[in-house]
Amino acid sequence: MTTSTIAALFGEDHGSTDQFGLSVVGGPLSGTSATACGLSAGGEGVLTRKGPSLVLNEDCVLAFDDGRRVIQAVADGHHGHEASHLTVELLAAIVEESSTLLSPEEALEQLHPRWADAESKGEDGSRCTLALLTIDRGEGIMEGVCLGDSGIFLGNMESGVRRVVPPNTFYTAPWDLGSHGIPPSAYFRVPVKSGDWVVACSDGVHECRYETPEDSIGMEDLEALMIRAGRSPEVFVEAAVRLALAGVRGNSGGEDNIGVVASIA
Repeated sequence: MTTSTIAALFGEDHGSTDQFGLSVVGGPLSGTSATACGLSAGGEGVLTRKGPSLVLNEDCVLAFDDGRRVIQAVADGHHGHEASHLTVELLAAIVEESSTLLSPEEALEQLHPRWADAESKGEDGSRCTLALLTIDRGEGIMEGVCLGDSGIFLGNMESGVRRVVPPNTFYTAPWDLGSHGIPPSAYFRVPVKSGDWVVACSDGVHECRYETPEDSIGMEDLEALMIRAGRSPEVFVEAAVRLALAGVRGNSGGEDNIGVVASIA
């Protein structure tokens, strides 16, 4: 598998149920990949729940890793795929063109004008969740924003796994950002240390049984996956997607689209 510093996976390109795409970015980190991302339309339960859809998979993921700097993004579309796909498409362009590590605020400030200047742009009823974070490995800082029910998790072998920002009811789209902005409560800034796991995912992971988090992948499951993966985000992402498709503790899984990005700080 070849590696680069950036990868973006779009739901419209990954619409087959019970399958998934996987990308690895960044150079070697203790003999393993530094950041990995995966995307799946989910399982047969998605077909039953969503019914006919032009784009069955409304999730998108973005991963960037150049060794010192990491950027993760997960966008889960609601009422259509346009908001999530355009958000990640524009973020990927912003990241590729920047020579420095943009803060989440700086990246989002560029989203609306990018959308306004685009030759073809969508503006409809769709909105999306957005989990966007940056990691500065040199400074030991992670900062980001989390809108909606996508999740950002921080884990290590000493203190286990915790969710960095609780779910909220805020959703966004590139055409919203010019006037509405983002509530300050959605932002976070926390210290990280070398060896910490950072995982962003759509609710197709922690609600792989739709709208039933208590019967879905929980903190203890994420911790077990981290232990099993060692220091390989690639192994973690593949295992997390497979587990989300299969379900846990005898419960069904794969009832929503699945997007995961994982890094080791």
